[in-house]
Amino acid sequence: MTEIDIRDYEAADGPAVIALARELQTAELSFYDRMKPPEALGDWYLEHLLESCAKHRGKILIATLDGEAVGYLALLTEVSSEDEVIEVDFTYALVKDLAVTQRCRGQGIGRRLLDRAETEARTAGARWLRVGVLTENESAFGLYRKSGFGPLGTTLEKPL
Repeated sequence: MTEIDIRDYEAADGPAVIALARELQTAELSFYDRMKPPEALGDWYLEHLLESCAKHRGKILIATLDGEAVGYLALLTEVSSEDEVIEVDFTYALVKDLAVTQRCRGQGIGRRLLDRAETEARTAGARWLRVGVLTENESAFGLYRKSGFGPLGTTLEKPL
């Protein structure tokens, strides 16, 4: 492996983000069968990410390897707890998406994206950084645990 760079999203990265989101969707379908088909993700999904970033003081980070986009992370730095009626109001940062292309997984790119996201969240004044993960996605779950994330709560589900 050669030079990994983490940088802010640029408009020219749009097609790469969509392709990476589709690849993530494909992988997650093996854990959760209610995901939209990967080919359904398109420009609308990128717009959704960008709108979420604008609303929550966030950004998309791009991981490049020798100039090629091989991963991305969508970070929201000001998410409100206002919908949690039994808690005091507070804000936190949220990793909305993290995707690394299959051929580059296990090379530390996800960890580098998370490290940069943590720095960005701290700089923005966040005191907590959250991420959601499908329980059966053991590789992602392991990455998050190694990066210092711990369980906050668990949603259990029973098929009927």
